[in-house]
Amino acid sequence: GCDIASNKPLPQNQFTIVFENNNNGQDYFPIDIKQTADNGYLILAEVQNTATNFPLVYVMKTDEKGVVEWEKLSESLVSPASELMASGSDFVFVCMDKDNLTAKIIKADNSLTEVASLSTILYPLVAQKVGAGYALLSYYPDDKQTIFTVVNETGSVRLNAKYEVYEDAQQRVFEHITRRGKRLPFSVGDANGGLYYFNGLSNFTQALVFANSSTGEQSGVTNGIRYESAVSALLPLTNGKYAVTLYDIGGNTRFLMQATMATAEVSSINKLEGVALPELIPFAPVKLKKTTLNGKSVCLLNASTKNGQTLLSCYDENSGTFLGSLYYGSGNKTELSSVAATADGGLIVLVKTYVSGRYGRIMVYKLTKDQADKLAP
Repeated sequence: GCDIASNKPLPQNQFTIVFENNNNGQDYFPIDIKQTADNGYLILAEVQNTATNFPLVYVMKTDEKGVVEWEKLSESLVSPASELMASGSDFVFVCMDKDNLTAKIIKADNSLTEVASLSTILYPLVAQKVGAGYALLSYYPDDKQTIFTVVNETGSVRLNAKYEVYEDAQQRVFEHITRRGKRLPFSVGDANGGLYYFNGLSNFTQALVFANSSTGEQSGVTNGIRYESAVSALLPLTNGKYAVTLYDIGGNTRFLMQATMATAEVSSINKLEGVALPELIPFAPVKLKKTTLNGKSVCLLNASTKNGQTLLSCYDENSGTFLGSLYYGSGNKTELSSVAATADGGLIVLVKTYVSGRYGRIMVYKLTKDQADKLAP
C-alpha cells in the first residue's frame, strides 16, 4: 500500500504558493510579478493597515521555486501607481511620497533605491513604460486638472499636457489611491499610429483619450457616462486595432477583441458593444496582456469572477478567436492581479487570496509550458 514506484514527481517548474505571515492586521494587494535574470521572481504589492491613510509599498524577491529571498515594506513610499517596468536588467515602479504626495521612480531592490523624485507630479494615478520613457497620469486638485506627463528614465520631463476636469474630483482620486472607495480604471501607454493614450478624468467623465505624441493634445476621445460607464482596459494590437473591455452603468463587462477606436474624433462609450462576460464581478477590473503561447501571438484577459475565482482567457491576437481559459481558486476566494510569461515558456499568475477567509495575502500559480500551451491549442 506504500509502493511509490509508479508515482510521477511534480515538475520542478510548477508550483502554487500562498505567502502567509503572522501579521493579521495587514491586508496585501498584489499588483505585479516579473521574472528576473536569475529566473527568480519580483512581486510588487501594497499593504493596507489601520495605521496609515495610504497603502504602503511592498516588494518581495523569490528564487525560481518561489522561496522568499528578501522582502521590503516601506514606511515612506505609498500607493504604487505602476506595474514593474523594465529598466536595463532591473525593474522600477512609480509610487507616491507619503508626506508630500508627489511621484517617485523607485528601483525594485531590497533598498527601494530612489531613481528620481518627480516633484511636479502630484497624486500619481497610473504609469507605464513607453518608447520615450515612462508615461504618467496624475491629478492636480487645486486646478481641477488631469495631467498627462512623459518622462525619460532619469525623470526629466519630455512632455506635459493638462486636461480640464471641470469639477472637484479630489475625493474620487483620494478614495481610489487609498483603496477606501471605488477604484477607477486608470491606464496609460503607447497607442497605434504613434499616439499616446490615457484612460482618466476629463471634462465630467472617465474618458479614453488619444493624445498627440509631440504636444500631448487630444487627438480623439471616447467619453464614458460620467463615472458609471467607461472603458476598463485597452491593449493596442499589431494589426492597428485594439482589444478593449468596458463596463456599463449596471457594472456589466463587455469585451471587444478587434475594436476600431476613435483615435481622431470624439466618440461615446455607447458606440462600443462587444461580447458580454457575465461571469465577471460588477465593474470588474480587467488586465489585458500580449504574449506568445504554443507559437501563437495571443491576448490574455485576466479578471475576477462572481464565484470568487480568477479567470485567465486567451484569444488569438490576429483573428480575435477565443482559444481557451483557466480558472484559479477553489475553496479560498481569489482576485485578479497580474500574469507574466516566464523564460521556460510557461506563465506565472499572481492573485490575491484570503487565508481563513479574512486575511488578504499574495498567492502565485506557476504554470509549465505544457500547461500554458493548452490555453492556445
